[in-house]
Amino acid sequence: MSNPDTVQSHSTRWRGLDGLRAFAVLLVLACHFGLHAQGGIVGVDVFFVISGFLITSLLLKERDKTGEISFRDFWVRRAYRLFPALVCAILFAVLMSKWALPAERHQTFVAIPPVLFYVGNWWAVFGPQHSLGLLSPDWSLAVEEQFYVVWPLVAALWLAHTTHRRRAALIIAVLSVLDVVWLFAASSVLHWNNVYMRTDTHAMGLLAGSALALFLARPNAVTLTPRRAKNLQRFGFMAVLAIVGVALVVRQTPAAEPPVLTATAITVGTLAAAVLLVGLVLVPNGWLTQLFENRVAKWMGTRSYGIYLFNYPIAVILLAHLHAHNVTRLFLTAIGIVASIAIAAASYRWVEQPFLARKARYTAARTPGLVTT
Repeated sequence: MSNPDTVQSHSTRWRGLDGLRAFAVLLVLACHFGLHAQGGIVGVDVFFVISGFLITSLLLKERDKTGEISFRDFWVRRAYRLFPALVCAILFAVLMSKWALPAERHQTFVAIPPVLFYVGNWWAVFGPQHSLGLLSPDWSLAVEEQFYVVWPLVAALWLAHTTHRRRAALIIAVLSVLDVVWLFAASSVLHWNNVYMRTDTHAMGLLAGSALALFLARPNAVTLTPRRAKNLQRFGFMAVLAIVGVALVVRQTPAAEPPVLTATAITVGTLAAAVLLVGLVLVPNGWLTQLFENRVAKWMGTRSYGIYLFNYPIAVILLAHLHAHNVTRLFLTAIGIVASIAIAAASYRWVEQPFLARKARYTAARTPGLVTT
């Protein structure tokens, strides 16, 4: 019989992470649909921590199993995982732009090439429009993809070596902290939108997740005392409260809030997400993990990518319609959220899953049941 208070081996499924994705995308929905939680932008930072952790874990798994990391296979897997749904989301945004304001429609069309080539964040920073129109949330995909270009190279050349992993974890954690320092410094001299969407000022979550993966990548499971396991669960629950608190404290768009407040929100959200992830990973059968493992959360978490891609155009058009026709906000918000989830579910079933099946051909370190990203 296995000990319930053990670290999950990195060869098994990371339980609770699909539910954590669902939590993150709910925060984003609350922000985009104006549910008094503009701080729901911190959901993006939760996604960054999850992504850094999972990508690094998978790279380490491949290195351990095959002795190397295939750059071609890694990038092909990323393309199969992300690109098909993104193309559908772009087409959907173009369709929805029919009901957008002329300026927003123009911004959407002009932003298509940068979004397709995963440089949308820099286009939003330095482009003439300083906006991606109805494709605005896709700036975060660009940050992740730019990280995916660099990180496998670093992992293969240095960080993937078993003897260096703890040291590497410390170094990456320090880099994450330094990125937070740079975030606060840059926010005092640069326009906040520029700071928020830049890769160099918003990579702390990806770095923190990667550091956790390196630190927790142990050959054997590590037993925790019951007391430490309970404390980890408590800290994880406190992290959930901290993230929700951030979502409620930031009541306006990032650009409208004092830069130091939004920078603090990003920092707190990233740290809380890291603490929560540690609790889920180290105590896989704890009550907090079970909460995130419920069927509804897992279902929504597996479709969170599509929900993230499709909800923003719906929110923009519906909220504009609300202001124009004085329709009840709650009614339109409910319709918009249900529509976002339904479209994402269709995308997952008929677009994402077929390509995920093809993606498996390029998975050198196949592990049944492992959560992928």
